[in-house]
Amino acid sequence: MTSTCDGIKASWMKTNKEFNFSVGGDNESRLKRLFSRWEESLCLIINDIAASSNNVNLLKGSKIESWFHRIVDCHSDIDRHYHTLCHLEEVFGYVDILLDQELENNQVKFVERGDNDSPRTSSNVSSIYKAIITLSIFFHDAVYNPKSVTNEEDSAELFQQVIRDLFTTTATTTTDGHREDEGNSVEKTVIHWYGFELVKKFILATKSHSPDDMDILQHEKIYLNIFLDADMSVLGKSLEAYLNYASLIRREYAHIPRNIYCQKRADILRSFLGNAVAERTKTIFLNKAMRDALEATAIHNLQYEIEVLDKGLIPGEDDIK
Repeated sequence: MTSTCDGIKASWMKTNKEFNFSVGGDNESRLKRLFSRWEESLCLIINDIAASSNNVNLLKGSKIESWFHRIVDCHSDIDRHYHTLCHLEEVFGYVDILLDQELENNQVKFVERGDNDSPRTSSNVSSIYKAIITLSIFFHDAVYNPKSVTNEEDSAELFQQVIRDLFTTTATTTTDGHREDEGNSVEKTVIHWYGFELVKKFILATKSHSPDDMDILQHEKIYLNIFLDADMSVLGKSLEAYLNYASLIRREYAHIPRNIYCQKRADILRSFLGNAVAERTKTIFLNKAMRDALEATAIHNLQYEIEVLDKGLIPGEDDIK
């Protein structure tokens, strides 16, 4: 655990202040790395489904690429300042540090909750959970409208659109009424794969960041906690980097009057703290390594910004030194 904690503390994400990710140019290699994660996860799921299904052909490379570009476009919107592709890179960075250790320590079966609730062991359980988290990361902020209160639900629905587009089978009906898997399509069926529902639940969990609210198996909460902690990792940045993040959030909510923003933002930050400082019955981070590495810094950062906001000041707009 010590090495994991040290890895978190020493990561580039902890001090990163740059969230502008313009597509092309010097960032082309970074975009390729993101696409590799995207393609690898979807292809793994396709192969896993094909391994347990007869005559299923889901090799839709062009659609895989086109959906990736749509996700890139979503995160490249001109009104995004923090919730950009760089935010995804940071989340992936923390997941990479945490996931291998958790998967090694918790050897569990990948459970297919079908009609019979029968468990099955995938040929590569670790990779499947990594794919589930990867898709959750790509989609959790895919729809991000600061004026909306349904971003998480809308992001989950966008993910469902991908499933309907990539993971469907078609069938024709012969004159004697039997179905065939080849020929002109007259019927489309979305393929059931338990991991799809888990991705949807992970996305929706970012609305409250309370894993206890989610109807998932106990061992799945381990991976949900990793995902949620990685998403919240920005709270544990160095103070300078944190204040830069806070200023980017203000830019995304520039439409809100100053006094209202200060009040509402402080309320949200207090909800993150909860009673983490006093009674210690609630912590900001759910994973032990993340708590050991970032909890104290996150508490300090939140308290600092709350104090600033209570004075009617906003990082990035006012001199708060």
